[in-house]
Amino acid sequence: MISNPSKQKIWLCLYFTRLPLEVFSRSMANPSTSKQLPINKNSLPRKDKEQPAANRALAEVNRTLPEHKEQAAPLVADLTALTTPVCITSAGRIYRSNTAACAAGIETGSIASSAYAISNNLKCIDRNEEKEIRALRQLAHWAYQFTPNVAVREPHCLLLDITGCLTLFTGLANLKKQIIKNLSPLGYSAVIGINLTPLAALMSAEAGIKDNVEKSPDDVLSQVSIDYLRIAPKVIGQLQRMGIQTLEALFRLPPSGLNRRFGSDLDNYLSKLKGLLPDPQTFIPQKASFHSELNFMADISNLQSLAFPMKRLIGEFCGFMQNRQLHAHSFNIELTHRSHPAKEITVELAKPDNDQNMFLALTQLQLDKIHDMPEVDSLALKSTQFCPAKTNTDPLFPEDPGCTFEVREQDKNSAYLLNILTARLGTDACFCLALGNDHRPEKNWQAIRVKNTPGETINQDLIAARPLFLLNQPKKLHRHTARSLKLIQGPERICFGWWDENGFSRDYYICQHSNGAIYWVFYQGYDSEWYLHGLFS
Repeated sequence: MISNPSKQKIWLCLYFTRLPLEVFSRSMANPSTSKQLPINKNSLPRKDKEQPAANRALAEVNRTLPEHKEQAAPLVADLTALTTPVCITSAGRIYRSNTAACAAGIETGSIASSAYAISNNLKCIDRNEEKEIRALRQLAHWAYQFTPNVAVREPHCLLLDITGCLTLFTGLANLKKQIIKNLSPLGYSAVIGINLTPLAALMSAEAGIKDNVEKSPDDVLSQVSIDYLRIAPKVIGQLQRMGIQTLEALFRLPPSGLNRRFGSDLDNYLSKLKGLLPDPQTFIPQKASFHSELNFMADISNLQSLAFPMKRLIGEFCGFMQNRQLHAHSFNIELTHRSHPAKEITVELAKPDNDQNMFLALTQLQLDKIHDMPEVDSLALKSTQFCPAKTNTDPLFPEDPGCTFEVREQDKNSAYLLNILTARLGTDACFCLALGNDHRPEKNWQAIRVKNTPGETINQDLIAARPLFLLNQPKKLHRHTARSLKLIQGPERICFGWWDENGFSRDYYICQHSNGAIYWVFYQGYDSEWYLHGLFS
């Protein structure tokens, strides 16, 4: 466990090196069967003077991989595991490549037209920066399970303030394991960088620097190339022409001289990097909203092929709710087609829940209703209809150890049945019984929709002991039968309808017969007779 005696903030950076490829590829990889492949250095961004410094992010990883293999190798992987070469292109150049493309000799930064000469079955996809940003923001909400302080650094990084959560996760090493474990099923990969300032954490991730928060950022990053500075490429070029190649050499220069030659921006940047100036971050608001999408490399023409991508989306959705202790009332599924308008499916729940298997079953029922579906280009799931999840705490010394579990299983099964019925028949076809706003036992119940809507509330003041079976018409009791009843509870006087001819005044009792049956009876004053109105058992 890393100690932090000075209580200085500790920052963790998640650098999604393959995000441009994974927004398309993760729909193709089954987390239960996909395996981590060794990192291919040719798939990483290469150092190219024509590219900005941010796009040359992993150039230095090539020389640091042997030393830091235990960190980088398990995290950066081609999740597609496709034998077909696939590349993401930007401005006519190869921006990212999968493992098969790298094995074929296609290099990052090369011209896309020349790449087709290397591999005749190459598939190129135009980079979609908008989808990358949406995916990054959704990942930011996913990271909320580790810390409430998450900041987005476009285009491919997240910054997590982990100062206060190391004890919760029993140390830094275990926290990293949990992040890797929870990130892999989503179809994303990342390189982790940790340091004492936000900028230093970003640079640690991009340069593949081993974790070390016992030293200052300038000591840890001293041997890192200045290519990783998030400053104007023009300034980096000027520094290199001066013979400055590493941060160590840059840190030795007097600040006054840097200010005269390059202005105050460089000095302020370096001060924030080293922690000499504050560098406040804008953390994402934690609103209850979920939106995630999968973009397919090839259009899907049948519903069966949507099974795995749908399972991945629903898994993300349920993980989102479980991390926040939420249940969903409903969610929407959007099917996007290239040549047809998008189709949206709404899945409504009779009882709010966050059970993945239930959601899969309900979604399948809705998909089965679709006929003549056009080819699907992308799949999205979104929801804003949430409520707090009910938490059940077992008693410390239960009378029956298995009772609580059995009751919860019954509740779960009943909720599953209600949701299946409403999905098949519709919310207007399923009803349940509830108390009504009427004191007369004959009119004291009502049928309400299973999915309770605003205004369909139950009068809690009327809740009292009532029989399971109610007679259509009260039955007069013979005097010898009445004398064999033992009064258990009562009287409960019910007076109603005094304003019309149907009014009455009755004194109700709960009685037990000699045979063990529990009756609901009443005494009527105007005729001095006893009547049976219901049976409890």
